[in-house]
Amino acid sequence: MNDPRGQSEPHSVVGSTSPVRCDVLVRAAAEVVTMAPGSGPASSSGPVERERPPVDLGVIPRGAVAALEGRVVWVGPESEIAGALDVPDDAVVVDVEGAAVIPGLVDAHTHLTWAGDRAAEYGARLGGATYLEIQQAGGGINSTVRATREAAEEDLAALAVRRLDSFLRHGTTTLEAKSGYGLTLEDERKQLAAAKAAHPVRRVHTCLAAHLTPEEYAGREDEYIDLVCAEILPALVGQAEFADVFCDEGAFTVAQARRVFDTAKALGVPLGSAAQLAFAEQTTIFVADVARYRATTPATVARDFGRGGVLVGAAAVAVDPLHQGQVQPGRVVPFERDRLVEHLVRTHGAVLPCRPVRAERHRDPHHLGRVP
Repeated sequence: MNDPRGQSEPHSVVGSTSPVRCDVLVRAAAEVVTMAPGSGPASSSGPVERERPPVDLGVIPRGAVAALEGRVVWVGPESEIAGALDVPDDAVVVDVEGAAVIPGLVDAHTHLTWAGDRAAEYGARLGGATYLEIQQAGGGINSTVRATREAAEEDLAALAVRRLDSFLRHGTTTLEAKSGYGLTLEDERKQLAAAKAAHPVRRVHTCLAAHLTPEEYAGREDEYIDLVCAEILPALVGQAEFADVFCDEGAFTVAQARRVFDTAKALGVPLGSAAQLAFAEQTTIFVADVARYRATTPATVARDFGRGGVLVGAAAVAVDPLHQGQVQPGRVVPFERDRLVEHLVRTHGAVLPCRPVRAERHRDPHHLGRVP
């Protein structure tokens, strides 16, 4: 399998002295944020508090970006376009009229291909039902598994395209797409294939066959892990860049997760994310999901998660609104006065996958978005 970390970086030129040919020019930006410290004549002033030093985001005021054949070839001040760029008559020129231009967002944990609707579970959660209670009543992941198994691949692909359109509208240009709602070889393969529907959003794919024990294996979790390790993962080599496992209460134990990860490593498949396993064994992983993690300091997160972190803080509201009484029903609260967010973004380029929340309090839980 290809390791996405080995892919080449875009060829960008900042302040080039010779004309650079382009076929797309984005101009008239109030700011171009390059995320390359020292790239621009001005940088973000950063937070004003004394304990937070200024952050250099490589901001170019009144900037422009040029691309050729889908690759960035020049970034610089608007005033330098005439001498720096060769802009042919048929080039696409976009005037952003004073907007900011930033890099596309990367969402490192998504479920892209699934069917069904579990919106009613939000009401149950807001009414006090726990995740495990809903799962034991036939809802939760297995509810989505049933609907996804019944869906045809072309229907899942159409749903994926609609969701990718939404990702793109909200600024996400690259994402990881997990399977995990098929839980048979045939249905996991169907999910992965549907996730590759034609669309400009760049994707890497994760086989999450070890998402939950399917209903037909109830009480036989180890037997299902046998199936994942002996049949599903080997058969799907080449169809997913990563493998993953849900290691948590009500899902799989550390020992079971270790079996999945050992199998994946033997097959040459890089490992995805499993926060509980990372805590237990300090497993080397690409990214760790900080969903309901309550760290006392940002340094604790860096220590525990090592390579990277994804703070999915909205999950505590949309998925677990009553978790440990720390979040009131439907109320969005900040994490550590944003210091945890700031630290993860600075050290790991972490993303905060969440649709925009327009109000602090919602009476209708459906407004928080529908997720599997």
